[in-house]
Amino acid sequence: MKTSSSYETLQKSLLPLIPLWRSQALVSHGTHQLSETQALQRLLDSLPQHSIQRWDVLVKLVAASLSSHDTVDAACWLQRAHAWKNRHEAEQGAVIEIRSRQWITLSACSIAVEETDSAAAFAIRAWESSEQSWREDLLDDCVDSRADSMSLLAIIRVCQRKADRAVTLLERSSCLHRQVGDVEQLAADLLLESLCHETLGQAIAAEAARREARSIVNDSLDETRHTRTSSLRRCVNRFGQKRPRLLKQSEML
Repeated sequence: MKTSSSYETLQKSLLPLIPLWRSQALVSHGTHQLSETQALQRLLDSLPQHSIQRWDVLVKLVAASLSSHDTVDAACWLQRAHAWKNRHEAEQGAVIEIRSRQWITLSACSIAVEETDSAAAFAIRAWESSEQSWREDLLDDCVDSRADSMSLLAIIRVCQRKADRAVTLLERSSCLHRQVGDVEQLAADLLLESLCHETLGQAIAAEAARREARSIVNDSLDETRHTRTSSLRRCVNRFGQKRPRLLKQSEML
């Protein structure tokens, strides 16, 4: 029987593999001495209460907390974001459009707090709205919102112990991430794929995926640009074991 502690370990260990919306540009423009969360909080404090930008910043604060594995803070920021959104929509009589990257963050937070059904629903919304994100994707290097949505759904399938369905999604997301040059998420996809193959008893495929992920992490990532380099390197070392510590007390093995 799965224990809550083993499930929490699985959820948190998968967080570095989620393509979260980050705010590296904000931190690097005049606020490099601050953490991402501190910089976002400073920006939030400077915004008028009615500014639509508050929703963007609050969702980014959720992502920043998740990136630091602080699920309690992430849940608190998400609660604040929803409260502000509901109040703003009631006062202005207009619905705030949630973009694909924001749906991904909402889904990731649901994964972290063990609300898998909500996470799946949000991930599907991320996929559905990804076609409208092409202009936003063009403004950022190496971004494909549809591919990111696929990766997120694959993580949810792993949490649901449906590794075979996760592999199908990862084969498609890896191809798209490779096409746009998103090597950071490609490494994450390959690490998750290796975990799925291991679960399905496909040792050769698991090792091939780990080998490629290890090569990307060691040779293609730059910590000044790829914010998950350290966490992905830890995943490479952990997933490379014969029986991954990540899942050794869960029902997946």
